Amino acid sequence: MKFYQTLFERKASITHLALIALLSVVMLASKDYIYNPLSEAANYIFKKPFFELKLALSDVYQVRQRNSELEEALLRAMVQINDLKRQKSENERLRAQLGYSPAEDFRLIPLEAYSVTYRGIPVAIQVNKGTAQGLSSGQPVISGNGLVGRIDELSARFATVQLLSDPGCRVAARDAESREQGIVRFVSSRGLILDNVPIDGQIKTGDLIISSGLGGVFPEGLPVGIVESVTRDENAIFASVSLKPVVNLNAIDELYALAQVSDTVGAQKVLNPDEQKSGADLKAETKE
Repeated sequence: MKFYQTLFERKASITHLALIALLSVVMLASKDYIYNPLSEAANYIFKKPFFELKLALSDVYQVRQRNSELEEALLRAMVQINDLKRQKSENERLRAQLGYSPAEDFRLIPLEAYSVTYRGIPVAIQVNKGTAQGLSSGQPVISGNGLVGRIDELSARFATVQLLSDPGCRVAARDAESREQGIVRFVSSRGLILDNVPIDGQIKTGDLIISSGLGGVFPEGLPVGIVESVTRDENAIFASVSLKPVVNLNAIDELYALAQVSDTVGAQKVLNPDEQKSGADLKAETKE
């Protein structure tokens, strides 16, 4: 019995191999009628859906990448808009607080401080703009409360602001009420003072001291300090006037340079050929 079972299993295996071989021969002999339809059916059933899925995922990736780029551009634009709004608001608040609007020949340049120089107290601030943004040596620098100092050293993109607390920074100033004049300067042993005020000068505690405009460095009307004390020694020629700066130099928030608009723009225009004159012509006209 076992013999017949083994024989049957061998014949079944041989039968299976024969059927596979026969089927292979038939498919090879008639590949145009059987192989291609089967291949197309397999491609349609298995390959095409995955290919379409790949295309769809690629489209989704590209769309998401584009959306990410647009969102980033939108955020940058929003930051720029908000920064412009902030600068406009700060500018308006500054002018309101100071009660000061630059004359037509001055414009405000916003500055940002990135470091401070100390000599016991802050004496200079380094800012993020320079000649490339319109700064020049000696320009006044103000904050939301009043005068801070002036531009000292500078390069194309950076500048140093000399503060009122630096003994080398001096301001021609006057009493806003009595118009008594003097020089604001910093003395290490006394702090900020108004110098050269006559002993009988009309000045008192609480008076506002503003820039006088004399000397041409600081425009008139910038708040500088408040009179803290006035001492009159009968043997002295000048009164001793101590000031409290209107700007807290240890906590400066906003900075603006007052840049004078150049009045030489017209001189920089190129003359038309008919308008050009030689040096000899100009000398002749001068003699005439």
